[in-house]
Amino acid sequence: MYNHSSSPPAQGTGLRVSYPSKVTVGIQIPAPVIDRRQYENYVSYQSQRKNIPPLPSTHTPQYPLDLNVQYAPQDTVPATITPSTRSNGAEHAMSPVVDHQVLLLALAEEYLQAAHKLGSITASQRRDVDLKRYYKLIATGLGCLECLLQRWRLQPYTEALVRLRYATVLYEETENVAQAETALSKGITLCERNRFVDLKHSMQHLLARVVFRRNPKAAMKLIDGVLEEVEAYQRIPWVYMFRFLRVSLCLELSSTHGINNALQTLQVISKIAKTFNDQGVLLVAAVLEALVHLSSSSHDHLEQTQRAIATARSLQLTGLTSQLPQLVLLTQILDLFCSLMEPNPQQATHKMQELLPLLDQTSNDPSWSRDGMFSVLLSDIYGSTRLGPSGQAMDRMIFEWLSNRDVCKLGYFLCGVALSQNTHSNSNRADKYFRIAGRTAPPIIEDDGRTCSFSSACSSLSWRKMLDGYVRVHLALFHCYRAQWDVAGKYLDELQSEGNFFAAAEMEPLPSLIQYLAGVIHQGSGRLNAAVSVFRGASFDLSAESCTAPRNSAQRTQRDIAILGTLNTILIVRGDDHHRSEYNDLDVGQLTSSVESLCTSSSNKAIRLAMNFIRASSKDGGQAVLKPKEHIKHALQGAQSLENTQLICMTLALVNGKFFRGVIGDQAEKGAKAALNQAKLSQNKLWISVTKGMYADTLEVQGKMNEARAAREDAVRLTEAIFPTTTD
Repeated sequence: MYNHSSSPPAQGTGLRVSYPSKVTVGIQIPAPVIDRRQYENYVSYQSQRKNIPPLPSTHTPQYPLDLNVQYAPQDTVPATITPSTRSNGAEHAMSPVVDHQVLLLALAEEYLQAAHKLGSITASQRRDVDLKRYYKLIATGLGCLECLLQRWRLQPYTEALVRLRYATVLYEETENVAQAETALSKGITLCERNRFVDLKHSMQHLLARVVFRRNPKAAMKLIDGVLEEVEAYQRIPWVYMFRFLRVSLCLELSSTHGINNALQTLQVISKIAKTFNDQGVLLVAAVLEALVHLSSSSHDHLEQTQRAIATARSLQLTGLTSQLPQLVLLTQILDLFCSLMEPNPQQATHKMQELLPLLDQTSNDPSWSRDGMFSVLLSDIYGSTRLGPSGQAMDRMIFEWLSNRDVCKLGYFLCGVALSQNTHSNSNRADKYFRIAGRTAPPIIEDDGRTCSFSSACSSLSWRKMLDGYVRVHLALFHCYRAQWDVAGKYLDELQSEGNFFAAAEMEPLPSLIQYLAGVIHQGSGRLNAAVSVFRGASFDLSAESCTAPRNSAQRTQRDIAILGTLNTILIVRGDDHHRSEYNDLDVGQLTSSVESLCTSSSNKAIRLAMNFIRASSKDGGQAVLKPKEHIKHALQGAQSLENTQLICMTLALVNGKFFRGVIGDQAEKGAKAALNQAKLSQNKLWISVTKGMYADTLEVQGKMNEARAAREDAVRLTEAIFPTTTD
């Protein structure tokens, strides 16, 4: 899912990208750079503003804002402001004349800043009184700006700045798209008449985002038209700006066509950056290209991602590492993603060890801003770049990613995922990193003095809640792996209590993953009917479009979850003789054929491995005669390559049950003993109990009754500890 959010020209616009490992990564596309004249005008405005007394603390704005209708504050803002007089006995002294324009500008900024100081707490608590206060402050600020535009004839440059600010607030805080378009259209005309080039492009940048809300195709045509102009006049910084904006909007379309267009645009940016030796832009383009490839649905997306990562790493060797630590860390995270998606446990562990020192540096790095912003310096080769007093280039593009706390939360979560895929020796460490990620940054937004809009705060809150949801899902699965169903059930209850929020925010595939977790807990606890009911839900429909033709990483993950649910259903129906009459409407052969082609074509080795285990464990007589050993061989080799001790244990138990049940000899005893040892390594009490029982059966056949009795008692004791009561 891609969520685009905007900011004032000095901050940037947002680009959010979800990745197949169920975690959302965000990076901001740059906003227009204000030129020297804009800066001097702003300094002049600030110097005048210092002479204006602050608002009294008891003042309450009285200008309501309706977000669903056209905003018209002219009826509530006075047309004139009369200077006050003061009587001093015999003489009357007139107070100094107030500059009404500067006053209204100052009031507008005061009200907007006061509202943004409440943005974080308002988004976190969602109290009606806070929302009403927030929108009243925004309405008052808009009223001041609109009054200024309608009732005074401003200097052209000042009017253009006010129109840009007015349209930006309308875009961020309201749904009045038409009013924002009108303000920007008038501002662009004014800039063209007075040759305010940079300010005109700033307005066009915002206008493209405004138009995209109602008509994405029209926004793309607008950007293409502006690109023709800036490329013709060789305004290279603006070429970068609008092409990065095009990438952002293409990704918001969440379609294969949009992803392909984004990749083509990034390649064009790279060519231009190479021509003008903009190393920072090249690095940003390479990292974004890796991010886009990772989120695509192409069959070679991992290979393409690795190529882009290699390009980014080669650019980091040119000295950009110290200048752009955010991109260095993002490159390492994307590299770890690739190993997790393949999956390759050994590589994932190695890359995790490289990531941890970077996370430690990030947590203590004072240069990492609280809002995650960083800048990329542009070259002065093309001549249009403004230079500072000492001759150095001053033009920079502003990007925004995650705060250092948020990126540490994401990084430790990924470390936990990497260790959970590895051998038994890392299982305790995986739990530790999951818990660190859970407490590194709370899912609520703390009032730390930052100012941000309500929409921006809501976006940050949603991201944190989503990541916190994935942390709890993995903690629950970690306890399921150890057959600790009661602990896993507590995490499931917490997740289900926020299920409506996850569904309303369209955080797929998290809601489907929660449903899968519920089915796994039912299945492991012995509630097989309930498990089958869950796995037959809409989230596990293999005929859905997300399964047959996934368009992005989220849908690809959704397909994998549906495959796992179907495979679990096959295992339950095939092995549950006690409730077989209740599954008469389920055809195991049909279920197997429907999922087999999807598993075979999947790029996920774990999915293909699971399908091999299903084939190997089949009770079908014809298949057992034809290829039982081949399927078991593939399943065992796959489990060993993934270092999945639990699946190795299950496969060895399957071999023992198929070929050595009732057989006398050392090989049968060694096979049962090997399965038990793997179960102990996995620390899964359920499979320790199962393999102990199988080992006891083998010892009885060998005539070792005392050892068999002891092993069986241990198995029964473990079973009673896992299932204290009989359910279903």
